[in-house]
Amino acid sequence: MLAVVAGALVAVAGAVFSGDPINALIVGALSGTAGFLAAPLSMGINYMPLHRRAARLFGQQRALHGEQVVEWDNVRLLWTGPGFTMDTPWQDYHRWHESRAEFLLFVNEQMPQFIPRRALDGARTNDFRATLVAYGPARG
Repeated sequence: MLAVVAGALVAVAGAVFSGDPINALIVGALSGTAGFLAAPLSMGINYMPLHRRAARLFGQQRALHGEQVVEWDNVRLLWTGPGFTMDTPWQDYHRWHESRAEFLLFVNEQMPQFIPRRALDGARTNDFRATLVAYGPARG
């Protein structure tokens, strides 16, 4: 959409400054098309390094490498691991999201805590989801 708007602006500017509306329309259409075609390339360049970056950051967080235990009740989420304990009331979370592979509990709009679904059996998954719905933040 942004490419179309940019192409239209180029066409208008070309018509105003050159006085040839046909040439301006062609240049604007080509500019919009080039921007539209460049969008997937730009997105690919920006998202390709995400996997490596996530793996590098995980490698730097030594506390996440050992066994972790997640427990919850209607008041809080208790997360313990080697060298740390997090006791977080549900109201301190910003929002949560569930996918096929994980639960994400956001402490702010950009920083989630990740709980893989494979770590929970079916009954615990259903209980965790029900607890989030009843006592947790808004689903997002």
